[in-house]
Amino acid sequence: MGSITSWSRLEPQSTDRALGSLAARIADPLWLMARQWQFGEWQGEDTGSPVDIRVRHEVSPFTRYAGGARGTRTGAALAASQPLDAIVEPERQPPTPDLRFAAMAGLRFLETLGATLAARYGPGYRERYAFGDLTAAPGEAADGRSKTLAALLGGRGLDGFALQAELSAAVAAGRLPRLPPIDAGDENAVTAAAKAWLRWWDRRTGAAGADAWIPDRLMYQFAVAAPVTGGEVVLHAPAHRGGRLDWTAFDVSAGESLGAAADAGRVETTFDALPTGLGFPGMPAPRWWQIENRRIDFGALDAAPDDLGRLLLAEFALVYGNDFFGLPLPLPVGSVCRILQIEVSTTFGERVNIPSVAAADVNAVQRWRMFQLSSGVGDRDSPGWLVLPAFGMDVHEGDPLEAVLFSRDEMSNLAWAVEQRITGPAGSAVDRAEIHDRATPEPAPLGPNPQRAYRLATPVPPHWLPLVPRTSGAGGTRLELRGLHAPLGRLLGAPFALASEELPRAGRLAERRDRRTRWIHGATHVWTARKIRSGRGESSAGLRFDHLESA
Repeated sequence: MGSITSWSRLEPQSTDRALGSLAARIADPLWLMARQWQFGEWQGEDTGSPVDIRVRHEVSPFTRYAGGARGTRTGAALAASQPLDAIVEPERQPPTPDLRFAAMAGLRFLETLGATLAARYGPGYRERYAFGDLTAAPGEAADGRSKTLAALLGGRGLDGFALQAELSAAVAAGRLPRLPPIDAGDENAVTAAAKAWLRWWDRRTGAAGADAWIPDRLMYQFAVAAPVTGGEVVLHAPAHRGGRLDWTAFDVSAGESLGAAADAGRVETTFDALPTGLGFPGMPAPRWWQIENRRIDFGALDAAPDDLGRLLLAEFALVYGNDFFGLPLPLPVGSVCRILQIEVSTTFGERVNIPSVAAADVNAVQRWRMFQLSSGVGDRDSPGWLVLPAFGMDVHEGDPLEAVLFSRDEMSNLAWAVEQRITGPAGSAVDRAEIHDRATPEPAPLGPNPQRAYRLATPVPPHWLPLVPRTSGAGGTRLELRGLHAPLGRLLGAPFALASEELPRAGRLAERRDRRTRWIHGATHVWTARKIRSGRGESSAGLRFDHLESA
């Protein structure tokens, strides 16, 4: 029988709506089989379908962590009991004193003492570590809410920050503070309670160690390592700016070691799985003469002759859409995986080894990779790694505790760090612009004969802090914080300098937020993190020199 080659797709259409388009009654099934033979369906040109897949892979958990820039960090044991972003992002500097946390810490100390000891020594501790007033706080930081809370805690609460400063030094010296006096029979019990409370303090405020935050780059930099065959693999996150920490944040750090080669945990596993065909809306039916879904019609795709991207997409969907299969690959959270071998059994009884695309593409200068990390510049033969980092999935974020807008001002030939929000003494956010506007008196109305006043420079609000360009020793340019007013927040810790290339014309918005997530074992983790977003363009503080104005 001759072969008809002028048609590769039959799409009957009718103008009569009364005809049943979904009914195709055929009384002769042999005719359908003949048509299948005629169209070459029985030739098996696309080989058989997979019925079984055997996968051999190597899985290694992350066992080492190091924060900071490359070349300045040393590896430490990585705890698997918490997500990675709860290790990287928490602030590890000494905590900023705030009234809410101080009162909570003081109450926690009295609870740690127990009812008997708290009743005996609680009044003495409250008197010794009483809350002071807020007269020493800067005017824009001591907001009304903070003053109200300080008045409420005065004479009632116990300042945890003052207690921790004296208690930690005394316990390290093997004694208790001189005041309040403790009876000799209670010294051991009070010392044990003090040590337990100091351990709680360290867990809440963050233990001292290498910080992953790089201030002059406005980003986190850190590395993790896992033991693999022949040594270790080190993954480096060169520019994590907060938010979700996924596998795309990592690169393979060739030549770096965190000491994970001797750690245990590497497992090589082989398992069999049943492949499942992958589908998508509008996918062609896998069998001839099968009615397809009419909601998506790739046959009606309109593409110009030079629209190669759209034509290739249509070719891929219509011709090769049924050639892709998926199988589950169970992996532990916080690990790297390397596929060693994939063997496929087909319906024809064949067993075929499937190589990776990167290994099969031997003639390419730069091999094609997807969902795996590069193994270093110029290392074309080393295997790629599939990374499953241990990050929080559903992370809840609070309102910004602090916000600083970094922007350029071409008219003033400066850059500005605008402290929009800071954390007040009560621990809540304070709007600096709002407080400054309230404290600034209204200008006096101009009379019938206004005088002229000469100003060498117009005033700038105190929360607009200038960043002056300076040439560094390495030949680059740094934006150094120089101004008459000191920053009140933690994002601009003095001395502060920002690399000029990290401040684009769009600017950057830096925020501090509380984050909370629940880990796989049910434990809740809360920390304060920093997040960098794109700014809103250039800004102007209205700075003018040699200005004559009406006064």
